[in-house]
Amino acid sequence: MTDVFSSEVAEQPDALRRQLADLEPIRQAAELLRGRDGLRLAAHGSSDNAASYGVYALGLTAGITAMRDSISLPVYYGTPVVWDGWGAVGISQSGQTTDVIAYLKAAHAAGIPTVAITNDAATPLADAADATVALRAGPEQALAATKTFTCTLAVLALLAGALAGRLEPVAAELADDARALERHLAGPGTGIVDAAELLAGHDRVYVIARGTQSRGSA
Repeated sequence: MTDVFSSEVAEQPDALRRQLADLEPIRQAAELLRGRDGLRLAAHGSSDNAASYGVYALGLTAGITAMRDSISLPVYYGTPVVWDGWGAVGISQSGQTTDVIAYLKAAHAAGIPTVAITNDAATPLADAADATVALRAGPEQALAATKTFTCTLAVLALLAGALAGRLEPVAAELADDARALERHLAGPGTGIVDAAELLAGHDRVYVIARGTQSRGSA
């Protein structure tokens, strides 16, 4: 499994390039969501982690209010949701996450535009959405998400760029990122090796951060 994980980590630059090869689904999703008061993002696990980045990307790049919504409240507890003015984005790398699917169905039933972000366009999540942006990561076998996570981040950045009227410049920056990632994976610096050796053997690692950094920020 370690060999599979390492292989999929190494595939990330190519997966990112495949994501950038066809921007039309991004344009279509942006057109569907354009003009909404805000966007509600629904996801679990690593997809929810990506949604956290999406909140910043949409706010900083496009000036759009976005939120990581509670799935449990409307799906499991039946809490009423004021959907008016919102757009909904469901994120599931497998496209099979049942409560994310239920969330998008509820949003669709309320008459608001819905977008699915998933690695498989032939899934129930895609069927529940008005528009789908398929991740172009290819099959992912390792337990931990690698290339699907990278592509999800890219899609959210591209969606923010499209809504801001800056799709091509954002795509160009991501192409630079793919090249930088390729260089990094070809020869990770000793700092990473040192950090890995320091953390090896520990059961838990706590990562402390806030927000997102742009190029050139301290």
